[in-house]
Amino acid sequence: APPRRSMADAALYGPLAHAMPAEEATRAGVTVPLSVVVINVAPGALPDDGAARIGRGVSLSDAELAVALRRCAEDHGCKRALVFHNSNRRAAEFVDACDAVFVELGADAAAARVDGAMRPRDRDRVLDALRDDDAAGLRVVANARVLGTGVDVPE
Repeated sequence: APPRRSMADAALYGPLAHAMPAEEATRAGVTVPLSVVVINVAPGALPDDGAARIGRGVSLSDAELAVALRRCAEDHGCKRALVFHNSNRRAAEFVDACDAVFVELGADAAAARVDGAMRPRDRDRVLDALRDDDAAGLRVVANARVLGTGVDVPE
């Protein structure tokens, strides 16, 4: 397992330069409001034959989570979703499941992933989907742990 890291680790990240409460940062226009939604997927979100219809190599649990994510986005009016996994492999598997589910459901949605090994221009291409406020449908970006750098997105 990778070592646990904390932003409070000054030896790793350097000393704290400035602190601002989240509400103050939002009021000042430094950040945009963020909503966190935790999805708890119950077995059976897809019919029993759902995995066969979705395609080989996609786990039923990932397919169910992709369906739940799409429904959650519709219920909450979300156009963008960041999903985090414990490894790059798991992030890639989830993106594959999203692709299969979105095609099967005819959903106006797309998924991609970013990781630390990507070239900056490839990473930017994926993150541009989050920045594009005119993009239709749901845009999902998967990553292992948390994005290493910030992403500017419109409100």
